[in-house]
Amino acid sequence: MYPLGVLPEPGDADAFGPFALRFQRCAWCASTVFGGRSLCPNCAGEELTWECSQGMGRVHDYLRRPRKGKLPLLVPVIVLDEGFRVTGRLAVGASPPWPGARVRFEYCTDGAVPVFSPYPAPADDGAGHA
Repeated sequence: MYPLGVLPEPGDADAFGPFALRFQRCAWCASTVFGGRSLCPNCAGEELTWECSQGMGRVHDYLRRPRKGKLPLLVPVIVLDEGFRVTGRLAVGASPPWPGARVRFEYCTDGAVPVFSPYPAPADDGAGHA
């Protein structure tokens, strides 16, 4: 177990830079957790290992964040295929997919906000259709 207030390091995440979406997996119950934890939230297991996500998931829902004088901001909640949830944002130019739609992790911004895009990418309606 880690000392109180000390979280484990995410291993070689620097080797992947902004193109890795890292999570932890409990060795005791196999639950997955996004973000650094020292105990498993499911079983209180102390053996959490870092892994890289494959980056594929589904839009679970949207969180609505009000903004004074502007339209509310919709923040997607993504459930990754590995089983953990993460909030993020959609790639620039991507139209918001409906809940249940497949998305793919693209990269993390400087503030470590995961960016997702629809998957498969929407077809270009103007080219190559008969």
